[in-house]
Amino acid sequence: MADPEALFSETFGRFMSNWSYIMSLRQVAEVALPLAQEALTPIHAQAVEAIAADPQYSKIFINLDGIEGPMGDELKEFLRAGMTNTAVANSRAAIDAASLVFAQSMLDDSAWSYCRVCALVAPQDWESLWSRRRLTMPAFVTVPQMRSAMNCSQRH
Repeated sequence: MADPEALFSETFGRFMSNWSYIMSLRQVAEVALPLAQEALTPIHAQAVEAIAADPQYSKIFINLDGIEGPMGDELKEFLRAGMTNTAVANSRAAIDAASLVFAQSMLDDSAWSYCRVCALVAPQDWESLWSRRRLTMPAFVTVPQMRSAMNCSQRH
């Protein structure tokens, strides 16, 4: 049987270590995204210039009078800014989503581990929950598959 204090300390340490991953990702993103905006601006400007020079694209971008014509500087800047702003916004959204998914995983791990700590410290507190089930806690622990799963979770 695992030592509850050791499991508690291990869980807390794992939580703090994983939390530092999230914070590092978010701090680096906060610093890097403005730099990415600056770095992407000339790349997107070059892409817009390539689009403007391609005669196939002139059929897509037409003047208000319906006549095909060269792209104006305002339209080029609008497209370039749109590409850059969208890339940065999408990156920010992906970082936020990754942070949430990782935080949810951390929360699940911590909740499970702290429930194990509580069950190790005071198993009698959990027996009322088990008594309403068909399988009792002592019977549950003696099932070979459950014992194997509990041993595996104690190692990780």
